[in-house]
Amino acid sequence: MRKTFKNKNFIKKVLAIAFPIMLEQLLISSFGIVDTLMVKNIFRGIAGVGLGAQIGTSSGIVMFAFATGVGMYLAQYFGDEDTKNVKNSFSLLIILGFAVAFFFFILGFVFPRQILMLFSTDDQVLDIATHYLRIASFAYFGNLLSYAYVIAYRNVQKPVVSLIMQTTFAALNVLLNYLLIFGIGIFPKMGVEGAALATVISSTLSLVAHIIYAKASKQIFVPNFNNYKVALTRTFNKAILKRSLPLFINESMFSLGTLIYIAIFNKLGPDAYEGYKIADTIVTLWFSISFGMNAAVTAMTGAQLGKGDTQTAKEYGDGFLWIGLLLSIIIGGIVIVLARPSVMIFNSAEVTSTTINIAISLMYVSALRIVLKFFSNVTLAVFRAGGLTKFVLLMDSAVMWVVGIPIAFIGYRYLHITNISILFLLMQFEAVARITISLIKYFKYDWLNNIIGKIIPRFDKKAVIRSTES
Repeated sequence: MRKTFKNKNFIKKVLAIAFPIMLEQLLISSFGIVDTLMVKNIFRGIAGVGLGAQIGTSSGIVMFAFATGVGMYLAQYFGDEDTKNVKNSFSLLIILGFAVAFFFFILGFVFPRQILMLFSTDDQVLDIATHYLRIASFAYFGNLLSYAYVIAYRNVQKPVVSLIMQTTFAALNVLLNYLLIFGIGIFPKMGVEGAALATVISSTLSLVAHIIYAKASKQIFVPNFNNYKVALTRTFNKAILKRSLPLFINESMFSLGTLIYIAIFNKLGPDAYEGYKIADTIVTLWFSISFGMNAAVTAMTGAQLGKGDTQTAKEYGDGFLWIGLLLSIIIGGIVIVLARPSVMIFNSAEVTSTTINIAISLMYVSALRIVLKFFSNVTLAVFRAGGLTKFVLLMDSAVMWVVGIPIAFIGYRYLHITNISILFLLMQFEAVARITISLIKYFKYDWLNNIIGKIIPRFDKKAVIRSTES
């Protein structure tokens, strides 16, 4: 730990890359809390909008898989100063983003209620969620394609651009929510449909701004038509898609598993699910810091691996583990201290006292969850940087399906646990299993891989370990 924090060059790079992304995610999550607060005065508004937004969240999770897979190559090509393939990689990410957005748009616009009925049977919650989803599904194109630009900026180590863009349009979304939900001035009073329309407008404008700025500033990743043609060729995309496939399977299965959790939580009653959504909204604010760390891991470690500098890559990986451990403990402590006051801001005449009490108890369990998940995600980010996507698949979704989901299902179905806080606590064994296996794998150092096919001197990973220890 001392060696990590004495490495001023390392810390300076972490702050330069991670801090802007941490700030960006904190601000966006803060705006998300404001969005949720705006529907707290609608009965079951929090639960309804939360359920409707879950389909969009699932589309984002799938896009994250492709963004991570392509981003591994983008970061290593950038480290290797291969501008042409940086552009080709970004072109492929745009194509994949459009495909994912179109698929989830069809689900959300054509079959909204049919999809949502799989997760809730409460008519009031379903009505609100359906009205929200049918409009919000148009936002998937803007959101996912804007995210492609965000990933590109992070992997070419220009996170400040995405910070400015993301926070600007998140703030615009909050403003439009206020105007359209409550009908301020010339704007119609639309309730939850206004919240959905605000998301569509802000996400579309965000994409337009990204396209204009990237071209005007001549960013290194901005492609031309030929780059899109190359991205579609088997010669170029075969290796990328091969490594992205496990991530796609992983995130798809993880997203499906999350939806199963939500279905189980809904069976515990609308108060339980609404309490969960309140706690989850607050915890997401603090957990968003991990996105900055993960981006720094991928960009910094991936760039060193792209250069073939495994010694520095190993030092970066070890350093990130220490920083991840320290930050996870600090954030967990903050969640405990602020549990009750943060939940009480969601209190209103339309939110039951049972919901509030459930949310507070879930906050204490979430403090443990955030410590475990934050640290776990840092280790998985190291594996992604080194191209160990199959192992990430096993650690992320496989552990969820083998450990987490069976605990949740058995606890509800056979042990008849109706207290969501107790059930949620038992589910944290999933994260414990993930961390244990990941650390064993990490210290074998077989994630020190160059994945872009650059010819580099062969290296002895054991020698790298020995030289660092000495």
